[in-house]
Amino acid sequence: MFGTKIIPTTRHFAKAEAGAITVDWVALCAMVIALCMLIFAAISDATDLATESAATAMSEKPVTR
Repeated sequence: MFGTKIIPTTRHFAKAEAGAITVDWVALCAMVIALCMLIFAAISDATDLATESAATAMSEKPVTR
């Protein structure tokens, strides 16, 4: 009984395309996340440089009252 049902079920699963859209969405989301990480890394480096520059400029100025 079990052996006679497994072949048609396997064929039906192989022909079904419902899971393909899930794989597409997972790949798309992974690419978007990777792109965001790259953009964040670039922005992070630029803001670190600007912060260090501002800190250096402010520390060189004398404090007056």
